[in-house]
Amino acid sequence: MPDLQRILDACWRYPVPLEYDVPDNYVMSEKEQAKIDNAEPSLVGWGFTVYRTYYGPGSDENWNTLLSKAKEEADKELMAYVIGGDEETAEKLKPLFRLDARSDPALLDGLSLAELCKVYKDKMGGEPEPVHQFCVFLVAEEQVLNQIGQGNFIIKAVDADRPPTP
Repeated sequence: MPDLQRILDACWRYPVPLEYDVPDNYVMSEKEQAKIDNAEPSLVGWGFTVYRTYYGPGSDENWNTLLSKAKEEADKELMAYVIGGDEETAEKLKPLFRLDARSDPALLDGLSLAELCKVYKDKMGGEPEPVHQFCVFLVAEEQVLNQIGQGNFIIKAVDADRPPTP
């Protein structure tokens, strides 16, 4: 199991000083400087983008089942840490989990894993869910969605930095 504290640490976002976002000749007011000096870090979500590449018969229901089950399993996994004594970190992470579900037949229908890597890296359809230091996404293709109809909940994970070869 992953170290929850490492995941939580990666979810912190610190304010960027204003000077990085403005022209060199900009003079900051005392109020702006005070706002930066007093800014607190904030927590952002963690999770995965999941791409749906199959839209055949029965796939809509199976897609919805997959998304529900994935969220449920993430919650169960975090609860295992509560039992193991890491309750505080698990409770902080639980509401931050995001499953960025992408289901756009015009863009995704029938794409190969290599093509999905390009979609992910090029941020087609929007910025993918941050997984912080790793470029990993999930894929629900025909085989995955058909197995869900049979009660099997297995999904593919792809490292976008190492696209599969044909």
